[in-house]
Amino acid sequence: MRIVDVFLSVPTVLSGLALASIVGQGRAGVIVVVTALYWAWTARLVYGEVTRLRSRGFVDAALAHGVARHTVLRRHILPHLSTILLNIAALNGASVVIVGAGLSFLGAGIQPPGQSWATSSPTVPRA
Repeated sequence: MRIVDVFLSVPTVLSGLALASIVGQGRAGVIVVVTALYWAWTARLVYGEVTRLRSRGFVDAALAHGVARHTVLRRHILPHLSTILLNIAALNGASVVIVGAGLSFLGAGIQPPGQSWATSSPTVPRA
């Protein structure tokens, strides 16, 4: 978790621009930058949720019955993580679009011929 703390201490916009200049422009570059910027938040929240779930009674009961640790993780802890991962995805969706738009505005993201969720759709000529 110390590595996560280091990633969370770096400013988002500056590290996004630096990484975009290394990776390059385009959709793949924006995906790499957004993933690099937001993985630490997700890791922090998932770690906290797993730590909370490990102390729950159903995990202790499964371990007391002799269930293997990887089976407890797969059958009892991972299904409970789906709700928090869904919430993280929903809450980070707007931030991801804003970061993509900011990178495109600064010239480090998807450029005008290409389309992203942050740019408007092409205008339709009127007849």
